Amino acid sequence: GARTRALYAGACAEAAARRDPRAAAIEERMRGIEARLRALELAERQRHILDRIASLDGASGSGNAEGADAGAAAVGVVGAEDTPTQARLRAECARRGMDSARFCRVPEDYYEQDLPYRQKCLGAASVEHLCKTIVMENTKATEADLAIPGYQKYYMVVVQYANKLSTDKLKSWVHSHWQGQIPKKRFNMRLCSAEDNDRLTGFLHNAVAPIGTAEKLPIVLAKNVADLEPNFFWFGGGEVDLKLGCTVEDFMKLENVSVVDIN
Repeated sequence: GARTRALYAGACAEAAARRDPRAAAIEERMRGIEARLRALELAERQRHILDRIASLDGASGSGNAEGADAGAAAVGVVGAEDTPTQARLRAECARRGMDSARFCRVPEDYYEQDLPYRQKCLGAASVEHLCKTIVMENTKATEADLAIPGYQKYYMVVVQYANKLSTDKLKSWVHSHWQGQIPKKRFNMRLCSAEDNDRLTGFLHNAVAPIGTAEKLPIVLAKNVADLEPNFFWFGGGEVDLKLGCTVEDFMKLENVSVVDIN
């Protein structure tokens, strides 16, 4: 009867009210999923383009900033395939005048393959041009150390996959800023936990970008990367299947970057 219909309408309204706070978030996530699906289609087309470039150039090694343009999106234009994360990082690069910056979607099996395969996916000049961004933590930092103005417990470190990071060299460099104030025994640089990585960067493992992070951290760029020729290199782009590349000159436009011999 009328009372039943009124109760039903009230229950529907109450359910709708309960759903409202989540509606925007769900809608945003659905848009992101749709964008990712479009991006995967683009990545497959991109692989065919890069294969064609490789077959044309042969052993000449055309993987550089210009070669990468054939399969990567320029920083200044937001494409229809952009996810919210990609659009945000694209805007960050543009704001800093990083005109050489390029995004590239990679295949789903990217991290299951060897470095030459990854090089080919990105059109990189060599495997040495493939880099990762990790967060290193001084595990021996004390509360007294943390109270010192300017003291940093965490550092973002950009290194090549092909060359091993020397934690001893990194430790010596970090300690050099506090020599005479903090003893060397209170420095021990180790990879931070996954939880701290997510909290500090806002990105997941294999997706960390040194730009647009949740917290501002000092950045250490390995000297081997800064010395690359050509100087266009690739690193994480905020999503596991998204990579971002730029020249060393443009990378130095980021805040608080130090070039250090850490290999």
